Amino acid sequence: MPRRYLRVLFLYNGISVLTANLIVPLYSVYVQQLHGSMAAISVSWMVLFASTTLFSVLLTVMPLTVSKETLLLAGYIVRAVAWASFIFVGSIATILMLQVLLGLGEALGSPAFDAMFAERMDPKNRIGEYARWKFVSNIMTAIGVGVGGVIVATFGFPMLFGLMSFLAIVCFLGMFLQNRSPSLPQALPFALEYVPEYVMEDRED
Repeated sequence: MPRRYLRVLFLYNGISVLTANLIVPLYSVYVQQLHGSMAAISVSWMVLFASTTLFSVLLTVMPLTVSKETLLLAGYIVRAVAWASFIFVGSIATILMLQVLLGLGEALGSPAFDAMFAERMDPKNRIGEYARWKFVSNIMTAIGVGVGGVIVATFGFPMLFGLMSFLAIVCFLGMFLQNRSPSLPQALPFALEYVPEYVMEDRED
């Protein structure tokens, strides 16, 4: 079961990686459309990373009473709300506030994923396990970077942010159902069956 769960974790966090990278190469264009300067673009990125760091530090000093699974789900939901809110942005100040919200989502979700991954990896092949995740992550990054431009060119930024919010909700629902139904009667989408065996092999625990 831990191996099967790891496949699910890779699938949904892979979708989350794809989602985040839909906007990355286009972010400067988006900010400039709001009459933002190069300095505003740099500051907004700084705010994202600074807020992620701050919230991560807070997590290290605060006694946590919730599970890793709950933190992962919370990260997906916070990011879904943030991406949807970008549809209605009208100023650089609003972008900065949403970057703080995205920083919170990142600080909640990323450490939770790392901890859940570490618990279920094969202790005899840790490098192989990390390599498999990097394979999934890099493929999803490439897809996101490529597809994002096509979506914006065809439908515009509101459609892109709506899709990003939807995908974050898909990740939330997928992991929520998986946690409630670990035997996978209906929580695991059929697409998981097409994850290549060399990416994630089923082995005895």
